[in-house]
Amino acid sequence: MRVEVVDEAHLVEWQAFVDRHLPYISPYHHAGWHTILKECFAVVPYYLRAVDTQGAVQGILPLYFSKSLLLGPHLASMYGGAVCADPAAAEALFDEALRLRDRLKARYLYVKGGAFPSAQPTLAVNAVCTRLRVQPDAAQWLESLPRKTRKAIRLAEEASFSVRRDDAAIDAFYEVYATNMRDLGTPVTGRDLFHAMRRHLDAHFRLYLVERQGQVVGGLLCINDTTSWYPLYASVLDAYKPQYPNYLLYWTAMADAAEIGGVQVFDMGRSTPHSGNHFFKQKWHGEDSPVPHHYYVAPGRPVDPGIAEMRNTLSLKQRMWMRLPLPIANWLGPVTRKQIPFA
Repeated sequence: MRVEVVDEAHLVEWQAFVDRHLPYISPYHHAGWHTILKECFAVVPYYLRAVDTQGAVQGILPLYFSKSLLLGPHLASMYGGAVCADPAAAEALFDEALRLRDRLKARYLYVKGGAFPSAQPTLAVNAVCTRLRVQPDAAQWLESLPRKTRKAIRLAEEASFSVRRDDAAIDAFYEVYATNMRDLGTPVTGRDLFHAMRRHLDAHFRLYLVERQGQVVGGLLCINDTTSWYPLYASVLDAYKPQYPNYLLYWTAMADAAEIGGVQVFDMGRSTPHSGNHFFKQKWHGEDSPVPHHYYVAPGRPVDPGIAEMRNTLSLKQRMWMRLPLPIANWLGPVTRKQIPFA
């Protein structure tokens, strides 16, 4: 099994492998992310593929290298990690990823789900992915949802919220998203990320806005393929959440997935078990599956427990960030996130 780094000339072949392995991939395996990483972030993509003796691709592992001042120099996978048709490909990919970690003098290799090698990680962080089975009849699907979820959707409609799809309304969505990220104590990515996603993910990109009396109060950005839909980014302004517009927002996207036909899975994405985010996803009668995140720390490097703990506690840095004036947070956030595409 030979492992090689894929460049721009081979991205068409990369995407062909991804398309052959639906629905066992994540939206972050799409070849367009290679270009997005280069355009929007201060990282270097290392897209690895394993090729057998006949020249057939047997596995892929999309990685990027960051020299982050906050998290230290590290090599990280895109969400979904390795996708392999042959177990031997997973071992070969991870062996090369570890060698690459050491050549780049990275502190650790961070793998976010997907196929894992036999080697034990230095540190593991628990996460779950919640997936809904798409029912072809939207009306029947709605009736099968929990009573409280259906009630929340109805209350949002009665409160005069409405949802529309508008893939071009990125800036309107970004204003809401950036506000929420500040309120959560998290530096926001630059708006150029969402514009680049629309350019390079093209027909896979869908953006929904929830409005009230002409004011955009939230949005949901989905990436879709022929079998699965993935709501990657979602935000609703805190002042409106008690009236449940987020339920109407998600349901509108789900109903569209049902109406298109052929879509099997509405993937709500990963979350920390028993968190508020996870609790919301469980209200849609989805199925949870574990997607642990593994850290492989380089020899001689200390294991930093803060890497795991920052996912489960509100740190001092987060509390300080929440107090920043919004214009300052929106200026500093994209600068900070240049080296941290996906924390």
